[in-house]
Amino acid sequence: MGPLIRITTEPLQMVRFTQNARLVSSNSVDIERRKALARHISMHRSNPHTQGSVPVGDLTKINRAFSHSSANVAAQAQDLSFQQIANRSAQPSVPVVKQPVSTAASAPQTYSEPAVTASAAPAIQDVNVNPSTSYTAQRGAFEMRVARGDLTYLPPLVMTVITQRPQVHVEYLGGFNYVPPRDGYPGSNINLFT
Repeated sequence: MGPLIRITTEPLQMVRFTQNARLVSSNSVDIERRKALARHISMHRSNPHTQGSVPVGDLTKINRAFSHSSANVAAQAQDLSFQQIANRSAQPSVPVVKQPVSTAASAPQTYSEPAVTASAAPAIQDVNVNPSTSYTAQRGAFEMRVARGDLTYLPPLVMTVITQRPQVHVEYLGGFNYVPPRDGYPGSNINLFT
């Protein structure tokens, strides 16, 4: 006689996702927070009893709305990049000198700001850009962004997504067995152990 019961199992399957801690622009964190709130509201508005499903039409509307605003924020954030701030701090400023303009003897003296030309400005020496000064300028620009609150610290993310829960399947392989009820006890339970 062969086996009467076959037991099969499906193992637990999971995906582990890790992301290092990072500093990101505060504007992008705010946009992602608003986008998540919009998805959450859309999910509860469209399907209040179904959890985790957002209609595709709503997702495209949300992404389109926030992609336009994030492009503007990204353009503003790129206005003062690390390299530009470093270049500005490395260049010496040209002093503005007020020179008297001689006119007629009876006219009072007036001052005007001359246009900055190569001959009028004192000789500017090239700044030695070595790695240490470049690093110092970039670090100073970075510390300024942190002090102003332009950057937000996001802690490391460790997430485990379970894609399949463990399951046990029990299958009876034998034929149909009919056990007739005992006489005199209609509707009572049958004791299989006697």
